[in-house]
Amino acid sequence: MMDGIGHGMGVLLVLNKSYVQDPRAQREVSALVEAGYRTEVFCFADSAFPSPELPGVIFHVFPVTRCRSTLLRYACEYAAYAIWVSLLAIALRVRRRYHLMQVFLAPEALFLVCILPKLTGVRVVTDWMDLGSELYASKFTGPLTFFVLWLNRRLESIIVRLSDLIIFPNEGFREALLSRKLVVSRYCIVLNAADNRAFDPIAFHCAHAAETTRCRVLFSGTLSRRNGVSTLLRAFSLASVSVPDLTLTILGEAVEPFASNLLSQLVFDPRIQIVGRVAHERVREYIDAADIGVIPTSNTPLTRVNLPTRIFEFGAARKPVICSELPGVQQYFSSSELAFCPPDDAMALAGAICELARDRERRRSLGESLHARCQQLSWESAKHFYLQSLQEVFHANPKMHDHQER
Repeated sequence: MMDGIGHGMGVLLVLNKSYVQDPRAQREVSALVEAGYRTEVFCFADSAFPSPELPGVIFHVFPVTRCRSTLLRYACEYAAYAIWVSLLAIALRVRRRYHLMQVFLAPEALFLVCILPKLTGVRVVTDWMDLGSELYASKFTGPLTFFVLWLNRRLESIIVRLSDLIIFPNEGFREALLSRKLVVSRYCIVLNAADNRAFDPIAFHCAHAAETTRCRVLFSGTLSRRNGVSTLLRAFSLASVSVPDLTLTILGEAVEPFASNLLSQLVFDPRIQIVGRVAHERVREYIDAADIGVIPTSNTPLTRVNLPTRIFEFGAARKPVICSELPGVQQYFSSSELAFCPPDDAMALAGAICELARDRERRRSLGESLHARCQQLSWESAKHFYLQSLQEVFHANPKMHDHQER
């Protein structure tokens, strides 16, 4: 236990999205409060949910909801947010409200809000949730993208030099920077592991989904090309021919026009339930009701290094998962824990869905194996690394070494 280690020290967290949208930030904020840190959070507003409230935490909410569209809109939103954060952060620093600043990336340009506080002695921690270079290469096209990628590589170098600690969500992120000749000496790995207490139906005495003749498939996540939505819909159409009692629940927000168009064509399909985005604490309800989780991620520069959070949430709930076979996932999970299939291959995905839909025992076995692995990579372990690493930053330990979870 590390309760009380904060001794009232102040931590200021700068999120790159709304607090409601960010379960990783929610877990880290809760850990800081439990450990006795005075915690303040900057974040975007979310028009779909009320402003966040948590005992022991002061929230500063930027009164704009992010709108994912063009690269220009993306840049303008974050530029305005960065200016707002910078001004308030300086004012709070004058009043000695915090001693450590943790900024969540991407975009990497958001790190610039830390420069002035760092000059006054504030310790700076970078939580690299997405690698901007891989994200922009996967999401945007056009001549402006090339310039943004060039600029982003320069920012990466600055971040590596100036950060007192860098937090990665998996080993693939560090290796990606290493491939660009950026050696990170002070880092820790804090996996996007689920809080098992919130998702395990046995630990929470939740009733399992009622037995039915139907097999319920669940997709949960942002509806975008890189998350493989179109591949999933083609695969479901193929699989439902062989397994007529198959159903699909889609849980998430359409952030690209093509996804909205696809979903509009499925509204009247009785086999498909389109839920939209829900608060993170409600995700467990849909996972409990599912028989199979599907994570059909496309093969992009970003997804090759990513480790989807939903794997841990399905695993905590003992649900079997069909997942794209990509390096970021294979670093931590084997074929005995996940049903792998090639990315962007609707036929292979349909075959994997049919196989699990017909084999109840295989579903149970795969779910239990995944659960056991997720227990080894639990949030309790990740939280320990996180808090221990912050302690070393506060005490400026010159012998601080690399902490890695395996």
